[in-house]
This record gives sequence, C-alpha cells and structure tokens, in this order.
Amino acid sequence: MVDKDFAWRLAQELVRIDSSDPGAYEDEIERHIKALVEEQLAQLSHPVLDAVQIAELEVLPGRRNLMVTVPGQSDEPRLVYICHMDTVTLGDGWDADIPPLGAIVRNDKLYGRGACDMKGGLACAIAALVHTLERVAAEGELPRRGFSLICSVDEEDFMRGSEAAIDAGWVGSRDTEPTDGQIQVAHKGRTWFEIEMTGVTAHASQPWKGADAVAAMAEVVCSLRRAFMALPAHDELGPSTITFGQIEGGYRPYVVPDRAKVWVDMRLTPPTDTAVAKRMVEQAIAGADRYGRRDQHGRAGHCHRRGRGSRLPWQFRRDGRSPRHRARPELSPSSSAQACRR
Repeated sequence: MVDKDFAWRLAQELVRIDSSDPGAYEDEIERHIKALVEEQLAQLSHPVLDAVQIAELEVLPGRRNLMVTVPGQSDEPRLVYICHMDTVTLGDGWDADIPPLGAIVRNDKLYGRGACDMKGGLACAIAALVHTLERVAAEGELPRRGFSLICSVDEEDFMRGSEAAIDAGWVGSRDTEPTDGQIQVAHKGRTWFEIEMTGVTAHASQPWKGADAVAAMAEVVCSLRRAFMALPAHDELGPSTITFGQIEGGYRPYVVPDRAKVWVDMRLTPPTDTAVAKRMVEQAIAGADRYGRRDQHGRAGHCHRRGRGSRLPWQFRRDGRSPRHRARPELSPSSSAQACRR
C-alpha cells in the first residue's frame, strides 16, 4: 500500500517551498523532488533499480521539467502521471496564523498556497512512485508495464512545460489535478488569444476626430460573448466558455484611446475547435469596425483596426495582409478533449 503518512508529510514539505509563478518559480522544488528520488534509490539499493531513469529538461532558464521512469518488461504503453510544480502567486489576505507557505494542518485539511492545486496531487504521485520503487526492490524485477512521473513547469502561465514534455515525446499521460476525488476521463481544450485594436487619438471634446480603440474592443468582447452563448454544449463536458482575463487601453479619461488590448481564455468542447474560435474572433473584429469612429452627431464611422491572435494558435493581422500561422499550434481543443478520453 502507498504510505499515506508519507504523502501527507511530503505535501507539507512541498507547500513550504515557494514555487509561485510569477515569483520564485520551480528551481528549488524541482531540486528537492529530484534529491528525494535519488535518496530513495540509494536507500533501496537493489541492482534492478539501476534501470530507473531520471531525466531533466530545461524549458526556461532555471526552470526544468523532471521525469522519473521505471521501465516495464513489456512493450505496452507506460502509465504516466504528470503534475505541475508551480503555483499561482502567493497573494494577500491570508489569516495571520495561516501563512501561504505555512502548510498548516487543521481538521485533516492542509492549508497553504498550492495545497490543492496541485502540491497535494504532486505528493500523491511521488508517493505512488516511491511505492513502485519499493515493490520493484522487494520483488527483484521490473513491473510488466512501465511507469513515469513527470513534474512540469509553467502550468500557471503559458503551459510551456507541458508543451516541452509533448515535444520531447514524454507524454500521453494521467494527471492528479484536484477533481473532488472523482476520476475524470476528459477535459476541455484551452485556446488563448490576444486581440489588439489600434485607433486614432483625439481630444475627448472632439471625439469624431479620433477612432476609439476601447469602444471597438468593447464590441469585440460583447460579440464574442454572444457567439459563445450560441455554441452547442457537449453531453459530458458541458458548454464552451470564454473569459476576458486581462484588458488594457487608453491614456487619460479626456483622450480618445488609440490602443486597446485584451487577453482571452477559451475552454472549448466538441464540436467547437480552434478553427471555429479563430473564425469567431475574426468576425468579432470585423464587426467592431464601425464603432471606433463617430462623427460630431454621434454616428458610427470607420475605425482603423489591427487585431492579432496570441500564441494559441493563430496570429491575426488587420493591415490588409492574410493571417499567418505561427510556428507550431498546440493541440486543438477538440482533439485534446478526445485524446484524454479512456
């Protein structure tokens, strides 16, 4: 059996390590996990464990993915657990007696930054790895099917750790994100866009001389919200959702803004995929054109606009040239949802 007390202690250890993103990032926690695995291998000290492989992959400076693999005797696919090591920022508003890195246990609950997402799950996955190593040493042979634990970076930002693991051929996988103790067979795909509108500045007393980029962006936001409400829902995964997580624009209240930018997070379910999302963004940008510039009577006119899609997975141009595909799109939402089904 997996040692539950070990998992509890380890979860507390991991919560006490600051791996906030942005913040301290994952260097310390990755070194801690690697040292723990190496210590377990040294303590067990069985020749069959010489086959265990430890690999690191530097994704960003000082930010490494870690993979520990127990090979299997057969050619069957390995069981792969993937867990991210970073957390969101430590944040404010913590109770005085429950600091974000305190790892306080009360009433069988662990409190601290990342306790749920996902250092508790990471500790459980490491405990499963240690249990596997102990069984291999006790039985003197490798398991029939291999097992890998992947600890990734950058999940709370741009998912570059997962991208690097995919590029390196480390996964198909199973993860231990919190799901209220329920086994999940699929999840929504994620697509991100950045949209930028460029207008013409003018004084607020004569707004018809300018082109209001913020007003045009407001139309984009409303158009996309309406479009998402009309999308079909998936029987198991539910509706696709959209969040406008960050927006900026303008210079002063008395100046017609000549720039606005919004970051958009879409969680898509079949049949909606990234291609459909791209078309909706293009249509929303095109439809916002007439709202940017108004004459002295308040009538809508033309707004020069320039939009662009973000890293997932298209870059848009609205300067007369065709959209161009970026170097490598991520897994499309529909295929990511289906690929996780078992």
